[in-house]
Amino acid sequence: MFGPRIAQYVIDGWGWRAGFFFLALAALAPLPLLYLWLYEPRDKSARRPSEAPAKEKGLSVRQALRTPLFWLMGSASFLWLSCFGGVYFLIPFLSFAGMSRAEAATDAGLMGITTTIGRLTTGALMDWLPAPYVCTFVFLMEAAAFAALGLFETRYVVVAVLAIGFAHGTENVGFAYCIARYFGMKSYSTIAGLLGLFSGIGLALAPLVFSSLKTHTGTYRIPFLVSGAMAGGAGLLFILVGRYRSVSSASEPIIAAH
Repeated sequence: MFGPRIAQYVIDGWGWRAGFFFLALAALAPLPLLYLWLYEPRDKSARRPSEAPAKEKGLSVRQALRTPLFWLMGSASFLWLSCFGGVYFLIPFLSFAGMSRAEAATDAGLMGITTTIGRLTTGALMDWLPAPYVCTFVFLMEAAAFAALGLFETRYVVVAVLAIGFAHGTENVGFAYCIARYFGMKSYSTIAGLLGLFSGIGLALAPLVFSSLKTHTGTYRIPFLVSGAMAGGAGLLFILVGRYRSVSSASEPIIAAH
């Protein structure tokens, strides 16, 4: 919420190198809090050998890799993070459209507001509605936001930025929730890490694809429309995820919930 504006203030006052030092300090700031207060229940039970944690249920990594669902979610994750070129180039785009760097940074910071709201809202909705459908709706909304930036430039920039931030908050909640519901907790961390490879590749390619399109077309319209198409593709793939499955044990297959 405040990071882009503060970073821009630091850069304007002391240069871009100071901006990177500011980002480094911001990244280190949470470490004392994590060290002092972030624990899992099994961290405490590990200190008492007589109270071993209950065996967690779910699929093994090998079983998960054999399911079409894993590759479907991986493809959706890849497409969704591939659209992030539009986020990386948001401030240059707004500056190109005539805004000052300070104004552009302030508008980009609006994403922080709806990212937080998105996590809280979609997290609550997923207790009542199927998570894949919630993700589909939000990702299609983000696709429309990118398309609006490409077609109308800064006319609807505030609404578009707020929608993109909301979708960003949903992704963090939605993928984590779906991994637990569809694959169980037995190999949750490893499965999440493997699916993270898809998103990591998409995130790495996003700025390259966006900047290449901008260079070849000479306009931001096509790159933003392509980003919208990727976000929309991720949303459509989530429709195919289907109903929740119940995971009874690592040795039993996933079955559709009634």
